[in-house]
This record gives sequence, C-alpha cells and structure tokens, in this order.
Amino acid sequence: NGLETTSGFEKLIIPIGSVVIYFLFTSLSTGYLLMSVSEEKENRMIEIILSSIKPKDLIMGKILGQVAAVVTQMVVLGIIIAFLLTKVDLNLPIDLSKIELEPMQLILSIVYLILGFILLATTMVGVGAAMPTYREASSFASIFIIMSIFPIYFFPLILIEPSGTIARIVSFFPFTAPMILMLRNALGAITPLEIILSLVSLIFFIYIFAGISYKLFEFGSL
Repeated sequence: NGLETTSGFEKLIIPIGSVVIYFLFTSLSTGYLLMSVSEEKENRMIEIILSSIKPKDLIMGKILGQVAAVVTQMVVLGIIIAFLLTKVDLNLPIDLSKIELEPMQLILSIVYLILGFILLATTMVGVGAAMPTYREASSFASIFIIMSIFPIYFFPLILIEPSGTIARIVSFFPFTAPMILMLRNALGAITPLEIILSLVSLIFFIYIFAGISYKLFEFGSL
C-alpha cells in the first residue's frame, strides 16, 4: 500500500542457522568416527585394543569422546559469536534486536542436535566395522549422510508450511528427523505432543541402531 516495510529476514536467521549448525556438527564430525574405526580395523590395531577392553566399552568411548568434542566446538563457537555481536560493530544489514530466541527452543535444538549426532555416530561405527576398507566404508556411509541432509531439498516448502504433511512425515524418519525438528522448533511450529513423540522415537532409533552397530562391530572388526 505504498508503505515501507522490512523484509522479515530476521525471523529466518535462527531456522537457517539451526540447519547449518546441524550439517556442520553431524555430517562432518561423524566422518572422523568412521575413519577411526575403519583405519584401526585396516592396520589391525583394533585387535590389540580389543584384547584390553570390551567392544561395547570401546564403542561408547568413541561416541562419547566425539560428542564431547562436538559440544566443545558448539560452546567455543557460541562464545565467539556472542563476543562479535556484543563487542564488535559488524554493520550488518539486518536488525539483530528483532531476533527472538526462547530458552526452551535453544535447549530443545541442542537436544535434537546431540541426538541426531549420536544416531549418525552409531551408524558410522556399524558401517566402519562392516566394510573391509575405509574407502568402501566412506562410500557406503555417504548414503546415510545424504539421507540426513536430504531435507535441504524441501527447505523452502517446510519454511512455507512447517506444520504441513511433508514436514510431519519427515519429522519421524530417523535420519531426517533431527534436522527437520530443529528447523520446525526454530520456527515455533512443533507442538508439545510432537516434541514428546519425536524425543521418544529418536531415543528408540538410537537404541536399535546402537544394538545393530554393536553386533556389526563385534563380528566385523575381527
């Protein structure tokens, strides 16, 4: 109507940032876990390690160590961003004061990020133990990485309809759920019932995949 309005891009910063953070801290970090298992298996180091500790302890140690590394990276990144926003004049073309961030949304996003990482991490352990070499393992593991970032192709559609049918369906598929749930959570389009169901389903999938990965590791590593 001839009035000057803002683009509203500030509302999309947190959703887009959630997707970028999920991609960086899961798809890239889990590669180190796959490399660790595959290379230890190739150079026969795994046999020496398993003569000292149980397979389940080794898997849990690897996953917990990688989760701790990811959390440390998140904390450091958060401190750097907070310092830049408060101490440095960045002259950004957007008004950061219009960004609304609720504590519960932040906590829930971190929980989804960690659960999504653990889900992919257990998968990478199983793939690394089942495949004979790192090259074959990385090729096979790319299938799961692609599935986890596949929702990027539906990104505009989910932004338009975050509570639509497609968004709800992929919210409960194990490999696509974490990214979509983080995006919908940032958009405020996820109901309390969906939060409970999604957390229960992710924990259930992690339990199933962890059991499968443990068996693959137990039989495939030697």
